[in-house]
Amino acid sequence: MKRALAILLFMGMLLSGVCQPFNKTACYAGTNQQTTTYTGDNFRIEYQIVSQWNQGYIANVTIFNTGSTTIENWELSYQSSDEYVNIWNASVDYRGANYYNIKNAGHNQNIHSGESVSFGFQAAYKGESVDIPRSYKILGDRLVVNNKECQIQFDVVNQWHDGCIMNATLNNNSDKNIENWSMECSFDFEIQNIWRAKIESRNGNTYKLANCEYNSVIRPGESETFGMQIHFPEGAEFKKPYDIKLYQYRKDDWYLDFDKEWNRTMIRANDEKVLAALQKNKNTIKIGVIDSGIDYSSNIKVVAAENFVTSYTEKNPIFGDLSGHGTAVAGILASDPSRNEDSYQFDNKYLKQLTTEKVSGINPYVKLYSAEVLDESNKTTVDQLVNGISSMVPI
Repeated sequence: MKRALAILLFMGMLLSGVCQPFNKTACYAGTNQQTTTYTGDNFRIEYQIVSQWNQGYIANVTIFNTGSTTIENWELSYQSSDEYVNIWNASVDYRGANYYNIKNAGHNQNIHSGESVSFGFQAAYKGESVDIPRSYKILGDRLVVNNKECQIQFDVVNQWHDGCIMNATLNNNSDKNIENWSMECSFDFEIQNIWRAKIESRNGNTYKLANCEYNSVIRPGESETFGMQIHFPEGAEFKKPYDIKLYQYRKDDWYLDFDKEWNRTMIRANDEKVLAALQKNKNTIKIGVIDSGIDYSSNIKVVAAENFVTSYTEKNPIFGDLSGHGTAVAGILASDPSRNEDSYQFDNKYLKQLTTEKVSGINPYVKLYSAEVLDESNKTTVDQLVNGISSMVPI
């Protein structure tokens, strides 16, 4: 009896040890649930598989705000090759071959400090197991909205001896949503009451106003109006707000929504046969790129280059590809991320990210020969094309 009890205790200790968190993964004994945790800069992600069946599953993702400020208008970016069939409390803003951008549903756009939001989805997977994301990014920036994109109009609708009612209307004249808008302005009088907006702070005559979340998005061609009750000294000359700055919080337009490995995925560059052929012939292949030219990059080795677009004889030797198409093709063919000697740094964080996160080409050992025959509009002439082809004969 004692021996049997000891064996049961030993087995219990083993099972409890198996279920201890390891590498940010928690195991739940007796269920099909699996939870992984990722800790980022002022946020934490919990990814939980709620149920799973043959080639399908339901998962729940929770975003925790571990910072001291609000995460505004969140959009979560991560990699997974699984196919989402349905999603709730969020929407798929972008889908690439191995890439997802998941955007809030509007009612849950802001995550205040110490709080969290969740969304769920049903998905199908093709491999042997679920492709669980390994890392996450939260996208978004505070961007200035200029006067051409949004016109602001102030109208006094009722006035008395020491106060008035004033409406502020934001007219979206752009072709994109204005998201999670806020305003800073100078105003010499007291705002006693406000509706369809809120006062975030006041410092002297400087006000910071913000949306009420339910009216945070202004669609193209539409407008949003909020009202204020104003108090001023009797007999004072009324003056509307001035030094107005309008902001929005969303993903910057400079951020390029594409899967860096999409091209490789589509041509099956990681297939075993392709990789075997690469090792066998990696130093023997010469490729002529008859295109728009190839910009200089330490990641792409070009043996020789010649320009046949006669209208562009004086160009920057580093940025000679006026359309970018030839450079993109060369990068897919032969980019080598291990060679990174570029010293120039962009101020914009998204461009900086794009230049630092290099893409691997199919065969970085090939010898590239460039013939520039396409102009900035990717157009050419018969003569330019013939000359470009002729220049490739010696190789």
